[in-house]
Amino acid sequence: MNPCISTLAKELAEYINKQINIPWLNEEQERMFFELVVTKVFELTLGNLIKHLEKKPEEASQ
Repeated sequence: MNPCISTLAKELAEYINKQINIPWLNEEQERMFFELVVTKVFELTLGNLIKHLEKKPEEASQ
């Protein structure tokens, strides 16, 4: 994954972790969980965006 996206995912996960507490997880587990979720969302959305942008213009409009 792009290092900039990875850094952004970590920063967003850290912010979410500060806002949300999951009682049965310790802080390290919460951080890892949110980082995984944010990274996967970025991979899926940006992956789809890149695929869409790589299509020919006539294919993208369909």
